[in-house]
Amino acid sequence: MKPSLRSGHKATPIKELFDVARRLTSARDLEELLREIGRVAEALTGAAASSILLLDEDERNLFFKTASGEKGRQVRRVLVPVGKGIAGWVARNQKPLIVNDVSKDARFLRAPDQETGYVTRRLLAAPLVAGDRLVGVLEALNKKAGPFTAEDREWLQDLANFAAVAVLNAQLVERQRNFFDGALSVLTRAVEAHHPAYAGHPARVAETAELLARKLGMKGGELEDLRRGALLHDIGMLAVDHSELARKATLSAGEKSVERMHTILGFELLRDIKLLKDILPLVRHHHEFWDGTGQPDRLIGEAIPLGARILCLVEQLEEIVFSGLKEPELSQLQIQAAKNGSGSRFDPRVVAAYLSLSK
Repeated sequence: MKPSLRSGHKATPIKELFDVARRLTSARDLEELLREIGRVAEALTGAAASSILLLDEDERNLFFKTASGEKGRQVRRVLVPVGKGIAGWVARNQKPLIVNDVSKDARFLRAPDQETGYVTRRLLAAPLVAGDRLVGVLEALNKKAGPFTAEDREWLQDLANFAAVAVLNAQLVERQRNFFDGALSVLTRAVEAHHPAYAGHPARVAETAELLARKLGMKGGELEDLRRGALLHDIGMLAVDHSELARKATLSAGEKSVERMHTILGFELLRDIKLLKDILPLVRHHHEFWDGTGQPDRLIGEAIPLGARILCLVEQLEEIVFSGLKEPELSQLQIQAAKNGSGSRFDPRVVAAYLSLSK
């Protein structure tokens, strides 16, 4: 009978196993996913600790991506060649393995323990394999009560089968995110190069906006969209002289100032990029004012997306930076500008969050 995640003694219901799979597939990033895999591995096997080794790009070595316990971070410096050590054997043979006394197994590598000071006595390892692709090795260490059993091995391999696909997907998403963020960095530098006075402006706006957003309870994907929207909020500056985009934006003669054009032009530049669809409202509406007197659509109050309301305040405060004032005069003037605009230009709740950060 397999151990339960809850009790350690009763059979685990099928629903509970599906709950494990759901938690693994819903993890937002690779680090979160690996921590969850480690927690579940310990619960399933009654282990005192766990570690996950991933295969490097050359497919020659395993490296410790995560390890539980207070010494977990130190072991990340250790590489395990495929075929060497217990983890390396499991990786090469793609079979789970129980070693209930590592001191009697010639395959055991002592380098991780020497690096961390952790003493491994018992070890259970299972390969992370998705299809025919080796992803890494999942380890459970030092069972709290008695030796690791064949049932523990079966449970760890079941978990590893779920986990391997989830890790592979998370790695793909992470690579896409890195490429995406790299592209955003290039676009941000293009805006700064087009307007040298704006050097550092997008990054400062993003940093302050993120602090405010966290204060207001924003998190997860919404917070990530805000950061990206902040970096690209002035992307329309690159297209101010682009006649075709200006025509598509259907601007009236009275709206041809840079201030009024760049929000719509930025929207037009980005609107066909599906990966950026969630930041479009921030780019278009970051000059909308709380009282409806802003641009380009004269939205009022809560009709303005929260991220755009945050960017509106931060952008206005950034304008004061360009005045050349130094601290403490700069901060004092920014605080006064925020107070003066509360309820007219700026959402009072956003202003209150900013003032609380300024104390």
